[in-house]
Parts: sequence; structure tokens; C-alpha cells
Amino acid sequence: MKQLSYYRLLFVALLGVAFYSPLNTLPFYIAVFWLAFELLNAQKLYTGQSYSRFSNLALLSLPIFVLLVRNHWVPYYLEGIAGYNIMEHALFAFTFCLYLDCLLLCWQKIRVSGIGMLLLFNGIGIVNELFQNAVSGEPLTAFSAEDWKDIGVNGVGSILFYLIKQIMKSMKNID
Repeated sequence: MKQLSYYRLLFVALLGVAFYSPLNTLPFYIAVFWLAFELLNAQKLYTGQSYSRFSNLALLSLPIFVLLVRNHWVPYYLEGIAGYNIMEHALFAFTFCLYLDCLLLCWQKIRVSGIGMLLLFNGIGIVNELFQNAVSGEPLTAFSAEDWKDIGVNGVGSILFYLIKQIMKSMKNID
């Protein structure tokens, strides 16, 4: 339980720093991750799982990575910007799918199929791009090349989650 208190303190710090980030949607995303963290850790079904510590660390690590990259606290060259952005979206997709899977298990007591998770997450990813366009004052339905890249990398990250989940499921069946 003490570990959760440290994580909460880190979320407070992350949220405070995010308000000074050049990415104006970052405080919203950190708040969503913090809410997911709190919702999951309030569920005995989740906290009783062996993977809950890994999941908590993943949910906290992604906002830390994004803050480091978006505030340019990690030195990189011009070509590194695209690499960091791709890594950010792939990690976001994987982490968000992990938490979505955990939340659905706790709330519905069932697992959503892997394909269902892919469709659900990628639908959320498209809505996210629309949200970002609305916040930045761009036309809602006009996706830029960067938006399409982000949607594609989100798809790759969610497929990676699906593949790892399938591998872990098959390893359990081997035992």
C-alpha cells in the first residue's frame, strides 16, 4: 500500500509539471492515466493479480517518458524527434490496451477478445486524434499526415499488445 502512496505523489508531481509543458493536452492525459490508476487499484480483482505491480509501473512510466520527451529534457537530434514520437505512440497504445483490458476485467468480470480490444482501442485512438484537432483549432475531420502516422503507430502498438497477450495465454496453457 505504501508503494501506491508514492505513485500517487508522483502523479501529483507529473500533473504539476504537465501544466508547464508545451503540449497543452498533456495535463488531461495525465489526469486520465491517474484516474485509471485509481480505478484499477480500488478493485480487489485487480490488486489480487500478479501483474498489477507491473501494470501500475507501466501506467506511471508512460507519462514520465512523455514529459521527458515533450519538454525536451532528453537530448536528441532532429531525426530523433520522429523516433521518440513513434515510440511514444506505440508505448501509449500498449499501455492503454493493458489498462483497458484490466478495467474491463474488473467491471465486467470477463475478458474482451483480443480483436475486440484492438477495435475498441483504435476507435478510441481515432476519437483522440479528433480531440487533439479540436483543441488545436484544426478541422475535425481533416487528418494530417502526422495524424495518420499516429493512428498507424497506435495500431501497431495495440497489435503488439494483442500478440503479447496471445503468447502469454498460450504459455499458461502449456503449464
